[in-house]
Amino acid sequence: MDKRELMEKWLKAVKGTGIAAKGSIREYRRNCGSRKCRKCASGERHPTHQMTYYLDGRQRSRHVGPSQLEQMRKAIANGRRLEELLVKFGMEYLDMLKEGSRK
Repeated sequence: MDKRELMEKWLKAVKGTGIAAKGSIREYRRNCGSRKCRKCASGERHPTHQMTYYLDGRQRSRHVGPSQLEQMRKAIANGRRLEELLVKFGMEYLDMLKEGSRK
């Protein structure tokens, strides 16, 4: 396999992945602030989600609303798939380079 063939194989694999993101989502519970809220009064509180990621070497986080939750989970799963592909194709490229240096 040459570089061009490997690149075509890479592009084909990546094309089917979809939108990707890197990070993780966690659920936590918080008070809404309403004095009349039964959930908060009982200690159950309200579920909310937060995406944690690294940017410029620092950990960051952002709120993920209920309408964005499933889409972001899918994007993170796609990101993990892309990371797997990077490793796989990186090893294939290294094998190709090693074979070329033996000739």
